[in-house]
Amino acid sequence: ASVPAGKKPRRSTPPRATSAPTTPSGLTLPPERPCKAGPTIEDGGDEAAFAGSAGLSPAEVRNAMNAFLPTLQRCVEGDWPVGTLDLSITVACTGRVQSVQVKDSGGLDAGLVSCVSDTLRYAPFPAHDLPDGETFGYPMVFSQ
Repeated sequence: ASVPAGKKPRRSTPPRATSAPTTPSGLTLPPERPCKAGPTIEDGGDEAAFAGSAGLSPAEVRNAMNAFLPTLQRCVEGDWPVGTLDLSITVACTGRVQSVQVKDSGGLDAGLVSCVSDTLRYAPFPAHDLPDGETFGYPMVFSQ
């Protein structure tokens, strides 16, 4: 997944990231949804039966992130940065982001990385059935 780059006009000001306040202005946490029920085993019969929680599907992650990516443009001022920010995101079963960990900043400005990490806490996801949350890796590519 990548942040669209060709759509940002180039500016003559030097690149810098905005400082991220504790609560980014204009953003509100998404409503918490009821966690989905985990799987049940109806009738295993004489055979061993297994059931596992499904969590978020790759399509649900992709759709939620793609819908939220334009919000992250608030973190960029000046020229569009170049680099890959490698993140690990955990979404609670309620659909709220529980944590955002930076695995590799990709050499990007610390203010930009902090703003992106803080802002992603406001991304809405569907509820799921993993009681400890769904964790997924997300490389965010910034390119011109």
